[in-house]
Amino acid sequence: RTPEDAHGMKICRPRGYFTHDLEVMGLVPPAVVRVAGDSPKDCFERLASGEVDLVTVNADTSDNMITELDLRDKVAEVINLATVQTLHAVGMRSNPRTRILLLRLNKGLIGLRDDATFRTLAAKHLSN
Repeated sequence: RTPEDAHGMKICRPRGYFTHDLEVMGLVPPAVVRVAGDSPKDCFERLASGEVDLVTVNADTSDNMITELDLRDKVAEVINLATVQTLHAVGMRSNPRTRILLLRLNKGLIGLRDDATFRTLAAKHLSN
């Protein structure tokens, strides 16, 4: 129900992935044992073998690994630990098209927001 419920558990996050979301929730040693898997697949294989208690990756990666490793009936999502992360698009100043590309990207995002597409997608994603 809460991040504190994960205290004492082993959490696998693939090596190189950010961990600031876990840190904000207090899921840091010594409260938890963090395991750096070689890949998302490695983390899910460790989960299936009982070596770790939780795997934390994005929802799409999770769905792909659960399907690939046929774990659908063996694992469950802990929705209370889900977070929303922001992404930032940057371009090289030396590229004369950067300004145009970023403006086009921003225009598309504004369109998704204005016609409620973004809200619909986010609600669908979070409900899964």
